[in-house]
Amino acid sequence: MLANFFEKSKPIHFIFLGAFLIVGYFFGAIPLQSAWFTIGNIPQYLLAIGLCIFMVLVLDFIIRKNHLTFSNSYAIFLFCCFVVAVPAIFNSNRILFSVLFLLLAFRRMISVFSGKDVKKKLFDTALWISVASLFHFGAILFMILLFFKIIRSPFTTAKDYFIPFIGFFSIFMMATAWYALAEDRLLWFLHWPEAVGFNFSSYNDSSLLIPAAVLLGLLIWTGIRYIFVIANVSKKEKPNAFMMLGGLVIALATAMAAPEKTGAELFFTMPFLAVITANYIERIPEGFIREAIVWFLLLMPITVWWL
Repeated sequence: MLANFFEKSKPIHFIFLGAFLIVGYFFGAIPLQSAWFTIGNIPQYLLAIGLCIFMVLVLDFIIRKNHLTFSNSYAIFLFCCFVVAVPAIFNSNRILFSVLFLLLAFRRMISVFSGKDVKKKLFDTALWISVASLFHFGAILFMILLFFKIIRSPFTTAKDYFIPFIGFFSIFMMATAWYALAEDRLLWFLHWPEAVGFNFSSYNDSSLLIPAAVLLGLLIWTGIRYIFVIANVSKKEKPNAFMMLGGLVIALATAMAAPEKTGAELFFTMPFLAVITANYIERIPEGFIREAIVWFLLLMPITVWWL
């Protein structure tokens, strides 16, 4: 059965999920493009698929390194189901790159509590978040999570509060130099902040409304359950659990503030929601309920393809 297949982590899962992403791209994303499959667009196809597969590997590494779930592949399976259910994600390279750099930032941020190379990790985190914000300005909100980490970590000092600003201005200066040389624009940053958009009319389309409703339902149900999970985890694991919950809240705010609503903005929430939902699924004692949920989340994006 499908739930049992992902219950233990195996290398074959990456092959299965990679193939699932590829099939999802060709059935979901390509029909949304103005031109059907063309030879000239192959690099674009490979880039989108390659970025998503790489993010699956990064997410899996973060989960295993920090023990965010039990030893299973539910989280990366759910992540792929969420992505395939909203094919507009594949066609938004800016959001794809932004979420990739946020995952790289989160990888460094979540390991601060180990107490090793704290200043370097804080700098790297600020650096990656700043790069992510170049592709989608709303990603800068994750700096809030970084400062929360500095406040909560027993290994940081007052001087460490300046490190995120150093990382941010390092990227800012490099971006300014690039714009000055490539486009002869020194004041590029005046157009960097994006207007907040609250026009959700695109969600009236059933092909977007259904996955969005499912994601929202999972967010509310598993998010509430996750709060009770945090109360029962060990003291050592609590900081990482709070990081996942805080990351989900900020990701939701980032998605809601996106200037243009295409559905791709939901991608910001998916890594965090996948981990939190996996925590819920792996704790379900009844095997048939776990199986039903897994099959529902697999069939949901397949159903969306034909809407």
